[in-house]
Amino acid sequence: MSLEDIIADYITQQRSLGKRYTSEAITLRAFRRSVGDVPVRDIRPEMISRFVDRGATSHETRSKKYRALAGLFFFAVSRRLLKTSPMPRRRKCVYPTFVPYIYSEAELKRLLAAIPVATEGARLVIDADTLRTFLLLLYGAGLRRGEAMRLKIEDVDLEQSLIHVRQTKFFKTRLVPLSDSLTAVMRAFIARPGAVMVRLCAAKRSASHFVASVRSQIFEEMVVPATNRACTTSGTLRLFIVSPRGIAAAPT
Repeated sequence: MSLEDIIADYITQQRSLGKRYTSEAITLRAFRRSVGDVPVRDIRPEMISRFVDRGATSHETRSKKYRALAGLFFFAVSRRLLKTSPMPRRRKCVYPTFVPYIYSEAELKRLLAAIPVATEGARLVIDADTLRTFLLLLYGAGLRRGEAMRLKIEDVDLEQSLIHVRQTKFFKTRLVPLSDSLTAVMRAFIARPGAVMVRLCAAKRSASHFVASVRSQIFEEMVVPATNRACTTSGTLRLFIVSPRGIAAAPT
């Protein structure tokens, strides 16, 4: 049986289990292109090592490639297409030396104070109140950036001080409690005079919770530049707005 056929069967089997299996499928097809459509019995450990290690890839990328291929060849062995897996011995894990930077309370105050200046000008369509509330929600509720961007008005229950987070990284939903101070911030954001949010709330319960203008939702192209400007203005380190559970920052 050819490698291409086994890869196709394996991808189908993984997706039948409810997995998206998108990036792994790309990896497996790239491996097939790198070795050619050879019989699976002709795959050798050195061919796998060459594919996993090629290019200036990080340890995480190499690990993802290795796991995808290990699953493929375990599938082949379990279907009696191979007697043994050709996977090479895995190298000892080298843990990254990166240490996340935790913002102090003083730095956070300077960052928030710099938001009005950072959002001035016609180039940025995100207003100061929206960016401030967005960053406070990331920090206070521990949401990922994408989770906060995907929030709908119907997901926010200020009476119960809860947020219903959907479409998470691991395909789960969860309830996130809000502190009294964060609930007050969210309530003030919704009730601000002339807020676009209020009109959207009345018109459409499924509207995005954060709205930068009448016609545009808050997207990465707005949030990241505005936040970087606030960091520069306040003299703090530049944020990696990915997972504020660690509030990591990079040197400017």
